[in-house]
Formats: sequence, structure tokens, C-alpha cells
Amino acid sequence: KARDLGVSSGFPDYFIFVPKERSKTKKAECLLIEMKRQKGGTVSKNQKEWLENLATHDELHVAVCKGFDQAKEFCDLYIV
Repeated sequence: KARDLGVSSGFPDYFIFVPKERSKTKKAECLLIEMKRQKGGTVSKNQKEWLENLATHDELHVAVCKGFDQAKEFCDLYIV
């Protein structure tokens, strides 16, 4: 189903665009989050490649988060 929607294997689960009005830096931000289970979740080879490539771009903020609390902490770094 994901492939039919154009999603590539390994791409992060969430792509969040933060407009400059809602950003702590007062500039637009792009957050990419790969979600994992709190216990036992591991990053696949495809996911690792995507995350490493995306992290080379200064304007993209990438994280692997184990559970909601970590994802919220990551988002709170950038979103007002």
C-alpha cells in the first residue's frame, strides 16, 4: 500500500514542516522522525541510509525516537 502511494522503503515515518511563525529559530524547519518501539526497535539498513543522507542537509533535522515522549522532546526543540 505504501509503495502505491509513492513512499520509498526506509524513508522516515514522519516529515513535519514547521513554518517560520511556529519555529523557535524564526525560520522554516523540516523535521524527519523515524519512530521505533521503546523496547527492541531497531533501524533497518534502508532506514539508516535514508537518515544518514538526510542528515547531511543543514536545513533538515533528523531523529530516531523510541516512543511518543522522545518524539515530543525532539519536536519541542524546534516548535513554539
